[in-house]
Order: sequence, then C-alpha cells, then structure tokens
Amino acid sequence: MPWETVYKPFVPLFNDGKRLSILAKEAADAGNQDEDTFAQSAILLLVFATEALINQVIEDFTPLVEPLKAQLMKISLPEKFAYVPALCGGTVKQPFDPQVEPFKTFVAMVATRHLWVHPKPKKLPVDEFLGGAPATSAFPRLPLHARAHHAERAVSTTKAIVEWLQSTMPDRVQKSWMGGAPITWSDPRPPSGRKRGRKPRP
Repeated sequence: MPWETVYKPFVPLFNDGKRLSILAKEAADAGNQDEDTFAQSAILLLVFATEALINQVIEDFTPLVEPLKAQLMKISLPEKFAYVPALCGGTVKQPFDPQVEPFKTFVAMVATRHLWVHPKPKKLPVDEFLGGAPATSAFPRLPLHARAHHAERAVSTTKAIVEWLQSTMPDRVQKSWMGGAPITWSDPRPPSGRKRGRKPRP
C-alpha cells in the first residue's frame, strides 16, 4: 500500500484498562457480579500496555542492531524497565528497585499476569478460595478474586511507571510520541498526477 502509518498500542490499551477499572467500580457499587470480570480484564490490559510502551522505546530509541534488539525484547518486563532507559541514554535519577514503590507493585502486577495467562491447577487454602485474596496481597492469585480496588491499584501503578519512564527520557517519551505517527508516503512512485523531476504547479 502506498500510504503507511505506525500503530502504537500503548494509548488504546491504557485507555481501555482505565475504562474497565471504572466499570469494575460501577459494578461493585451496584453489587453486580461482573466486578471481577472487569477488574481482571483491566489488570491484564494495563500490563499489556506497559509492555507495549517499553517495547516501543526499545524499537525507537535503543542504539542497537536488529539482532540485539530482538534479544532485548526477550528479557522479562521488569528487566526491560530496569535496563532500557539507561541503555537509551536516559537519565535515571531513581533506579528501578523492585523493593520500592511503585516498582514493587508493578512487579506484582507482572507476576499476576503470568499466573493468569498461564493457567494450571493451583493448591491454596480453602479459606482463601472461598473468601478471596488476603488483604495483604497487592493482587489476587485467582482472577475470580479480582476486585475494583485491585484494578484501581493497577491504574495508579501504571501511571506512576509511565511518569517514571518519562522522567528518564523527557525529550523522547512524550505524549505525542506515545500516541501515534503521521501518515507518510512510502511508495517510490510519485503521487498520481505528478512526474519525477517536475515541480507541482502553484
């Protein structure tokens, strides 16, 4: 096709995650059983959004040849956030420390995503299965225990991670860059009605 654009998935994934978090809260307020469905979907989409964002950074800003970029894409999501900003020449004032917020909760989000998208039988106390996730857990081990407050935590953590990434590369990770790209003409032939070597009429 002669016209091209670049689809950048972070913004739509992030916006959908926020919307699902709102729906989970509305369901909770109404006593609706769909609360867990909306909450678990929000958490997953927000993890997907952060992965889309850091992969976009790798693609656009890492000074590596394609084979090395491909290898970098294969490391874990927390590792990408820990190493990629400095690799891109960013100024990392606050290191990615998985024992400190918001990184601690972000790592828990990613671990929850792995639990949910690679489902297998799990042994857990009957009280936890019937009563839901422990209050001390950032996110539940079972999707059916996801609640609106878990989704809201995922939204706030994602925002904090994005703001941190922006602080490391403020001249690069900007809203205009996150959102999309202008449509460009990529066909080697000139647009219809023009001939090579001739200037268009004023």
